[in-house]
Amino acid sequence: MPQFEKLRNLAANDIEPCPPSWPLVYHFLITHDSPQKSNLGAVVAASAEVSIFSYARNSIAPMYFSTIGGGERLKICTGHGAKGLRTTDAEEAFAFIQEGIDAGHGIFVAGPEAGLCYGYNDPGSVEQREIYGFTNWGPAFHGIYSWAKFSKHVETFGDAEGFAYLINESQPESVDNILYMIGTTVIDWQNQHPATKFGMKQDNYGLIAFKKLIEDIRNPEIRPQVDEAYINCHAIQFQSGGRYWFGQYLKQLAQQYTGDVQKHLQGISDLYMKVYSNLKQFMEFDIAEGKNEAEIQKAVEWLEEAYRSDKEILEKFISLRKAL
Repeated sequence: MPQFEKLRNLAANDIEPCPPSWPLVYHFLITHDSPQKSNLGAVVAASAEVSIFSYARNSIAPMYFSTIGGGERLKICTGHGAKGLRTTDAEEAFAFIQEGIDAGHGIFVAGPEAGLCYGYNDPGSVEQREIYGFTNWGPAFHGIYSWAKFSKHVETFGDAEGFAYLINESQPESVDNILYMIGTTVIDWQNQHPATKFGMKQDNYGLIAFKKLIEDIRNPEIRPQVDEAYINCHAIQFQSGGRYWFGQYLKQLAQQYTGDVQKHLQGISDLYMKVYSNLKQFMEFDIAEGKNEAEIQKAVEWLEEAYRSDKEILEKFISLRKAL
């Protein structure tokens, strides 16, 4: 019955502010395998979920498509490569979990949010197999999965992000290379997001998407179409916690430089903290709690302030790329 209680206990600890689940799960996997290389900010930067705002009315798809190429970016930032599997075959998925767990790794599992698989039990009968999942951050792969329940999960989510475990392959790349990757994401994806190759619209991303979210929340006729849980979840919560850790990571990178580059990075880090603070204020206001229209319109000013900071972040990244 191979399982890692240490990994499960690690994931049970609250991390505040909570980033998106994709980098959170990979952070736990890295911390379990290579504690000395653990850096949540680096994994958040690699995910790209918070590098650029994403939003579409009544759809969470744009947020998840932001992780395209995340495995490559993860190796740049952390030195960990991802071995992944996409499948709707439960036997194939179970064999992959066995392979990863037996090699000493936890498993990333796609779901409504990314989940963590920390063990399995294979008593010899397929029907008696059990797979153990854990989440402390939202609906994901959680609890004891019977073979029937696991098969259903694989059928539903296995062909999305699927399954993955991490292998410590190298050291992170140079800080210059990391910043080039981050800058490319923040700047270039404003005009050409890779998700457009998979059916997403460009206006679901970047400052255009951020402005659209604000306009939709400002409009009392359209606002009901934007589910409140979505407003305070995918469009706001993930961005809030993620921006915090992204900003902290850039502050770390700034210490590797002097002069103009250091000033640019410190300035960008400070702006990310402002975005985090304003999004957090809006979340805590909670427009679902019977607020009157005047109160809601006033609260949207926090989003507008975050938008202005995001716009300044883009300008500073453009200047930083020239300074590099």
